[in-house]
Amino acid sequence: MSARTLIQTQLVALLPKTYRVVPIEKRVGSITRRPVVVIRQKATRPAPEGIGFFLVDLTLTVATPITNLDAAEDALDDILVDIDTALAKVPWVRWTDATKVIYQDMYPALDFTLEAVTQRKATP
Repeated sequence: MSARTLIQTQLVALLPKTYRVVPIEKRVGSITRRPVVVIRQKATRPAPEGIGFFLVDLTLTVATPITNLDAAEDALDDILVDIDTALAKVPWVRWTDATKVIYQDMYPALDFTLEAVTQRKATP
């Protein structure tokens, strides 16, 4: 299972039900809840943990359905707290920064840069 898939599974369990976890990057159409989009960026080898470990960088995009930029600021603050709280419970993932962006040319969002440490599958 990929780091992206594992993080998605964790976020479904840890985030409030008002969030929607989108399994792949795609245009999600009209946003009525806060979608979460996880995208694998690159894998670097080896991770500081040693041989057989990978450091996977991902981007997690979380958009709010509130399109008024002034009103969206509070929603983005809430998103920051919710994502930080959820990821704090996933010890093999950490977020390094969050950047304000516009998702699908319409929705205020935050792009979180994530680092996940994964281990090579054991071969029989």
